[in-house]
Amino acid sequence: MLFSEVYGSYYQAVAGILARAVEGTLDGRALRQVVQDTTFEESLLTIPGALSSGQWPLLHPDYSTPLRRLPAMPLTLLQKRWMKAILLDPRVQLFEPDTTGLEDIEPLFRPEWLVYFDRYTDGDDYTDPEYIRRFRTILAALREQRQLDVTFLGGKGNRHHAAVSPQYLEYSEKDDRFRLAAEGALPWMINLSRMESCRLLDSAACIPPSGPAAHRVPDDGADR
Repeated sequence: MLFSEVYGSYYQAVAGILARAVEGTLDGRALRQVVQDTTFEESLLTIPGALSSGQWPLLHPDYSTPLRRLPAMPLTLLQKRWMKAILLDPRVQLFEPDTTGLEDIEPLFRPEWLVYFDRYTDGDDYTDPEYIRRFRTILAALREQRQLDVTFLGGKGNRHHAAVSPQYLEYSEKDDRFRLAAEGALPWMINLSRMESCRLLDSAACIPPSGPAAHRVPDDGADR
């Protein structure tokens, strides 16, 4: 609800119309098409008329515009404060998001202000340097379709060492943990907190999911 009226569909429609006008490709038909594609049907009764009549002094009668540059919609302060708050979440920081332009922005809220119910309190330590390193190694493997050499503890405490092809990362909100779904000689679901080592292998060929087997986890696979 914070952004329900910030750069909504009407702003997007008018921006699209003005962009066509700046490019010199706008006419009456294109104007109505942009409105139809980006807003609700009733907007056809207001936006084209307001622009064509000069009620909104953004277009000339020949569908040119006094604007010289494409319209831009910079982030509002509220949007920047929301983004800064989200980017402070240590789980989000695992993905190394770009925070350029938000350095001096006060966050709308801070992670420590949030109170979670019905969630375990022994979740992953997202600030542990080794955990961060393993997480980003897994991200690199997923993005580059590389295999991983991993050592981890299973749900029964047994240590496993395997070469695996990562399939996806899964986050459990109740457990507050990340898990890696991976394929190898067996399909695995590995808690990142139980992973002892993780390194990229030279092989770029990942093992594709093998139908229903991709959803099976060995008996000694990771539980919580």
